[in-house]
Amino acid sequence: MVRGHASVAGGVAPAAFARVRQLNRTDATKLAQSFLLLAFRKNFIYAGSMSTGAEVREAVAQVLKVPPSSLERRMDALRKDGLVPTAIQGGGVGSVHFQSDHNVHVWLSLAPLRPGEAAKLVRELDALPFRGSDPQGHKPAGYHLGSALGGSLEELALPFSKGEFLEPQRLEMVKSWTLSICLEPLSAQMTMNNGEEDITYYFVAEDKARGPLSHIIVFSGDLWLTFSTLLADTYIQRNALRAFQFLDATRPAKAGQEQENAGSPKRRCRPVDAR
Repeated sequence: MVRGHASVAGGVAPAAFARVRQLNRTDATKLAQSFLLLAFRKNFIYAGSMSTGAEVREAVAQVLKVPPSSLERRMDALRKDGLVPTAIQGGGVGSVHFQSDHNVHVWLSLAPLRPGEAAKLVRELDALPFRGSDPQGHKPAGYHLGSALGGSLEELALPFSKGEFLEPQRLEMVKSWTLSICLEPLSAQMTMNNGEEDITYYFVAEDKARGPLSHIIVFSGDLWLTFSTLLADTYIQRNALRAFQFLDATRPAKAGQEQENAGSPKRRCRPVDAR
């Protein structure tokens, strides 16, 4: 789940939304303007903005170098099982926006050999518990594979949502990350470099005995960057929408209208006789 920690450009803290009644219109206007400047600079303002299912499918297909249509059966299986949201027909207001857990489910759905197995296997992979690390003593962002992946995506999305970019050294470090999934026995490991050393996190089901490994799929750090930028897109647009909604809710009444409404009761008009 999204932790709601996305920040905005211009140094305005998003915590202001929790104190919405204390935020005056000047601050709200600056907040909305900062979102617009950031969005235009990053080209995040477009029709059907935010990370919709179609945009996630297109971005992932580009990284994997496969046709977007080849991912549709997997995403359709996730929709039917409630693992990713379903948009209302017609788009627009009905567009749905993918959060970190939805991105994780799409990522894990790439592991099954057959698209029809995607939903079942995604639930099993998502719940794989953390078993240890090499070197020992390190802990991932969550205690199950799904929460660990989601937490790492959110941490990467935070600087992107503030209009910042990863330093070249950090960027190359993320690209070196790998997620390895073994389908038999069901297990996974994440190898991530923290700037000093490679750390591998192990996730294995309790009832899976050790044995020969088969059907291993390895994903590169490019998918971390892809899903985290998609998540940052959602953060930016979501908070921009909140800023504009606040401005609409606090728009002052037109000159004279407020005084007129306060000084006299509403009149009921008599129907006009059309005869």
